[in-house]
Amino acid sequence: TNKYLNIHKRNHTGEKPYTCDVCGKQFAFPSDRKNHMAMHTDEKPYKCDVCGKQFTWASSVKAHMRIHTGEKPYKCDVCEKQFAIPSDLKRHMVTHTGEKPHKCDVCGKQFKNAKYVKLHMLIHTGEMPHKCDECGKQFNAASSLKSHMHIHTGEKPHTCDVCGKHFTQA
Repeated sequence: TNKYLNIHKRNHTGEKPYTCDVCGKQFAFPSDRKNHMAMHTDEKPYKCDVCGKQFTWASSVKAHMRIHTGEKPYKCDVCEKQFAIPSDLKRHMVTHTGEKPHKCDVCGKQFKNAKYVKLHMLIHTGEMPHKCDECGKQFNAASSLKSHMHIHTGEKPHTCDVCGKHFTQA
């Protein structure tokens, strides 16, 4: 019909008449705006049938399923390592280029991954979001809390290769 022809033409014209009320991002189709809105509401209506993990978008479940099937269709042209999702391949490619495109706005330190900038920012803010339930000590990194917990559990996961003695900290 004429209606669907006009909707289809947006693929070619770039017209985006549907706007997100929260962030102002524009979309060509109402369904795209609807899917986008789930990001703002933390709505996760799509669920993995294997492990139960929930997702905002159906396409995310499809990509996630590759973890269970072992399918890795995205291949590195340099070392031929394979990945389940394209963003993992993109992140991997930085290991070959040495590129560090993500920069701290405070001190200028550069990182290869945006996640590392976010963790690094805790140094500047002084925020300690990880708290020990046993003694109340706080840490800026989850890995530091995990390591600290060995003190309370008595676990000694680090072993000397020479004498075999065990330690709580590496």
